Amino acid sequence: MTVRFERRDIDPGSLGCIGLVFVASLILSTLATMLLYRAFSVQTQITEGPITEPMPAREKVFPNPQLQFYPPEDLAKFRQQQEAALNGYRWVDRKTGVVGIPIQRAMELLVQQGEPILGAPSLPQGPTWVEMMQRRAEQGKEPAP
Repeated sequence: MTVRFERRDIDPGSLGCIGLVFVASLILSTLATMLLYRAFSVQTQITEGPITEPMPAREKVFPNPQLQFYPPEDLAKFRQQQEAALNGYRWVDRKTGVVGIPIQRAMELLVQQGEPILGAPSLPQGPTWVEMMQRRAEQGKEPAP
């Protein structure tokens, strides 16, 4: 028994015409794009001049990481530099005559000059947070959040 299809379901001529229109539209749009690209390229070269050099290579934005090959030695050097800055005499700015002195000597000079020492027990201390809240409660004010 042979299976037959009705001819009116699919018309091969109409299907072929649709395919040809599709292919023709693809070819026409490709040609139009090529022509526009060429026209814009010519217009750009007229206004900005011909392209004579290739674009320069982009420079790296971030430098490569500086890896530590011997971290314990680097840490020892860093600590030695910090100790030298804290405990030695050095020029900070030679032109203006500013020098750095050891921190222990700087503290001794401050005490001799009578400068107040922060956190010293002899200095009067302000009220604590709890004391301030108790005072506000006694005065009838609401504590701030």
